[in-house]
Amino acid sequence: TNKFTGSFDGNGYTISNLYINASADQQGLFGYTQGATIENVTITNSFVSIPTSGTQSHTGLIVGLGIADTKISNCTISNSAVKGRSHAGSIAGYLQNSSINNSYTVNSSIFGSDSAGGIVGSNAYCTIQNVYIANVSVKGNNTAGITRGANVSNAYVYNSSIGISSNNSYYAIASGYTNSYYDEATKVGGANGTSGTGDCRSEAWFASADSAAALGAAYSLQSGKIRPTLVNNTEANIPNYTPATKQISYNDTGYTATLTTIGAIDFYAIDIDGTDYYLVENKAQLEAIRTQSASGSLSKNYILMADIDMQAGNNNYDDICNALDGDKSGINDLSTLNTT
Repeated sequence: TNKFTGSFDGNGYTISNLYINASADQQGLFGYTQGATIENVTITNSFVSIPTSGTQSHTGLIVGLGIADTKISNCTISNSAVKGRSHAGSIAGYLQNSSINNSYTVNSSIFGSDSAGGIVGSNAYCTIQNVYIANVSVKGNNTAGITRGANVSNAYVYNSSIGISSNNSYYAIASGYTNSYYDEATKVGGANGTSGTGDCRSEAWFASADSAAALGAAYSLQSGKIRPTLVNNTEANIPNYTPATKQISYNDTGYTATLTTIGAIDFYAIDIDGTDYYLVENKAQLEAIRTQSASGSLSKNYILMADIDMQAGNNNYDDICNALDGDKSGINDLSTLNTT
């Protein structure tokens, strides 16, 4: 798989019904990244899968394998499933010398036959902070609520299920994480959360404004529950866009997007301070970037300009059902399904 080295700004829009069922490894919206910047991406009702036996590895909804200072921030996963062999995670399968900030996953299911995590399957030499999962099931051998690996801070696991008793290793929050917690409702190895490692707190503590205040700026009370405070670090957000005329207003400056092509795919692009940003407005453009079918697309800077439904009309949702464990996930009301 060729490496994506550019940038992708989800710009507050949503990608839905992304369906990847592949035989090769390194699968996700971006299968393999190197030094890429990916921010403000929201994915919902989506599924990515590779075989759970064999030699394939690295499965995540946003990034399969990320290396060399790949930066992921302000990203959200919901109502989705990931299934793979080694290194399976909701946002990324495996990260090395990279980072994830201000991101979370809810109402989702991850299964990895070896090394699965609620945010990242596993990581090496990374910084992961201000992240959380809620109502998430993580199953397979060597599982973790956030990630297999260290350098995690300001993280929490809420009302989720991490591992089963027959797994080799499992934990919700590792004892070495900084300022990170999980709640008593979370199952660790199939048992009540108090049997796990790390800092377990009561349901009352997670609903207390006093607890949130004592934790400082890293946490806040949101919808009646303590969660990490997610800070929006958007730099290239384009709020004012008229698709019919391709007119854009950014930082009180007007721009007119010009038509260009990447490979055989048409894009409109704008030049902001000497940097070209390519506007992603439809499924064909996003699919060309994802599959690398547009020659020369891997190093460009992209901004999502619309909600995009990736459904092809022939998705096999039996595959999704087979990946789900309804224990704590509650995906699309499939709360009674079990992984087989």
